[in-house]
Amino acid sequence: MWALPLLVAAAPADPPAPAWQGVWQGKVGTLSVRACVARDGMGRGVGAYYYVARLRPIHLEQAGGSRTWTEASGNASARTPAPRWTFDTVQPNRLSGTWIDGARRMPFALARVATTDDDPCESMAFHAARIRPVRVTSAPATLAGAPYRRLRFDVGPAFDDVSLASFALPDRGAAGERINTRLRKLIPAGAAGSDWFACVTGALASSGGGGDYAADVRPTLLSSHWVAASESVDYDCGGAHPDGGVTSLTFDRATGAAVDLHDWLTPAAKEKRDYGVALRPALRAVIVGRSDAIEADCRDPLAEAEFWDIGLSRTGLVFTAQLAHVVAACADPVTLPWATLTPWLSAAGRTGAASLANRRDRGLARAAIDGMTAP
Repeated sequence: MWALPLLVAAAPADPPAPAWQGVWQGKVGTLSVRACVARDGMGRGVGAYYYVARLRPIHLEQAGGSRTWTEASGNASARTPAPRWTFDTVQPNRLSGTWIDGARRMPFALARVATTDDDPCESMAFHAARIRPVRVTSAPATLAGAPYRRLRFDVGPAFDDVSLASFALPDRGAAGERINTRLRKLIPAGAAGSDWFACVTGALASSGGGGDYAADVRPTLLSSHWVAASESVDYDCGGAHPDGGVTSLTFDRATGAAVDLHDWLTPAAKEKRDYGVALRPALRAVIVGRSDAIEADCRDPLAEAEFWDIGLSRTGLVFTAQLAHVVAACADPVTLPWATLTPWLSAAGRTGAASLANRRDRGLARAAIDGMTAP
């Protein structure tokens, strides 16, 4: 008996990219510009352009399927009608037409810029003129008398909504270099592949805004044994709402190795999962019961939160719940003192607690400040 062939419906193919999609450069009147235009996931024409002399992108939106594109500043008080572009010539390698702002009219002519990127407004080809080498500045600072250097990263005038900062230790030797290398990698040296560049360019492609991104790594404890720090990231990348979070970092100053403070807890306090380490309900109950400042509406989300960031302080471990955005305001840090943690501490945790209880631990010598040099 012959089997009937199965008829499988072919998935509809994506429509071909319009001739105008891509990265373009040329002039509006006598002013040099670079532009990007593309069709978004909803089939709408979106894009941006910037004057090379100013480097600040201006959002473009196609009016229906027409050859008119309207500028959108993102400012609700912006004047109406907005400036617009009318395309008279749309060819694979040439766009031309008229830029109109009220009674002002200027011709524009653009030539295609070669790029292999599928997202023109996120491409390095579009942003090339905006990108500058990152400039790092350094200044001495102290934490409880222990010296370090505060680092700031200037990514250039085109990205004034990007703020990046970290720190470096004055330690000599392999361990100190290892920690400083790890801290430095948290702030990429350039735009390519960096979170901040992906954020601001993604926002430009989706909503027309330039995006806001701030990353700040600060020391919270500098002892002779340990370096503890917090990495705070806040961003608005064109999504439904801004977001961010704080991650704790701990390093062994003798070896330079990163330390996972979950390893300072016994199996009775934690449970390994494929995607992280969860705290068990018994320890979560101790954390939630520790603070009288927790609001009533936050107690249930905190009690149910399985995953917690753990930071190191001289007096104990600092727990911060990893919560969904809608209840993120409940994620205030709670410190459990060493005495309370005693039943939950592994051998590594007891050793770490003992090293921090040594009041003669003076951290780094104050005199080291004079010997510090910029990285």
